Amino acid sequence: MERLDIKSEEAKKLGFEIKDSVLVKYHGSDLDLRIPDSVDGVEVTTIGRGAFINQGIENVVIPNTVKRIEFAAFMKNNLREVVIPESVKSIEDGAFTENKLSMVEIKNKKIFGFSNNVFAVNGEEGNVIIGMIRPGKWKVDTEKNIWIKVND
Repeated sequence: MERLDIKSEEAKKLGFEIKDSVLVKYHGSDLDLRIPDSVDGVEVTTIGRGAFINQGIENVVIPNTVKRIEFAAFMKNNLREVVIPESVKSIEDGAFTENKLSMVEIKNKKIFGFSNNVFAVNGEEGNVIIGMIRPGKWKVDTEKNIWIKVND
């Protein structure tokens, strides 16, 4: 995917509050998001604590510049699928809790700093409770209330 490099004025119009290299908060109304790779030439490397909490977001593209996703960054949204790019080295507790995730793909096979409950309380009905999952591609088996690995 082509890089999305924008100026700070455009970031504000799109609803992104970015300080230094941290996406601090989303104030926009778009439910289908593409996070910029950089703002004013500074790469976005961290999605901050609660940055997208309770925004109703349905889709998000996380750029390959992000190295860290902090606590509750995407908590309480309507995400159904998410791809964690290879650049991400750590994901904090509750980062994707309380969404509608049915598929998760983690590109970095050597991710570290992977907290418990990163993807807790997910699935179409919010009835799938997940602890820690490992890198790879996963989908929800709602009948068994578990995540299962998808072989590529």
